[in-house]
Amino acid sequence: MPNMSLEKIAMPVQPADERIKNFEEVATGYTAEMAMEEATRCLHCKHKPCVNGCPVNVNIPDFIEKVKDGEFKEEPTIDYSEVNPTVKVDVEDEIKYHLELNKTEYNTENPIQGIEFVLTGTNGLRTECITSINGKLNLRYLEPNIQYTLTETDSLGHYLQEPISFMMVRDSNKELKFNVLSGDLKGLPQIDKSGDVPVVKINLENEKIPTYNFDRKNYLTEKN
Repeated sequence: MPNMSLEKIAMPVQPADERIKNFEEVATGYTAEMAMEEATRCLHCKHKPCVNGCPVNVNIPDFIEKVKDGEFKEEPTIDYSEVNPTVKVDVEDEIKYHLELNKTEYNTENPIQGIEFVLTGTNGLRTECITSINGKLNLRYLEPNIQYTLTETDSLGHYLQEPISFMMVRDSNKELKFNVLSGDLKGLPQIDKSGDVPVVKINLENEKIPTYNFDRKNYLTEKN
């Protein structure tokens, strides 16, 4: 039963007479016990609006459940290496993966900025995303054994690509395997396992819509 109390545990902070003398964070953070108590407030909503509203698709109810049960190895950290900071909680048996998409023009290496996508999943996830100035799109903390579909909604002067459906699974040898269920990739997907979280790298292409210059003045002159 979720904790329905209206009273939250107050965040510990540095005393005013101490924080005026340093540049440390004002909030000192919850203790493990305080975090576990606050985690009981999660309602575990069926459609997970917190996940849909998160720009990096963190599966918030899952890691809150782990925190509630005290299943964490160290304090959560924040990774500022991306444009959107991502909160990482190191929990036991938490298996996720990232997807790094590289979007280029057809038959070139020219990156395409501003391609808009909608990502949906069979877990109820739905979120909007867009490629960066270097044609990259990073999707964080996706779940294995969940089918995701990435659908283009706006391609800025390029033909829309057909949707891509994919799923990460483990084979009989416990090795990660990335399955493309529908759609066409440029080349084969690569899985980078060097970091704490596996990163799947895929490449997609869009063909540019032809444009034509029409000189009306010359056209009328030649016609006459």
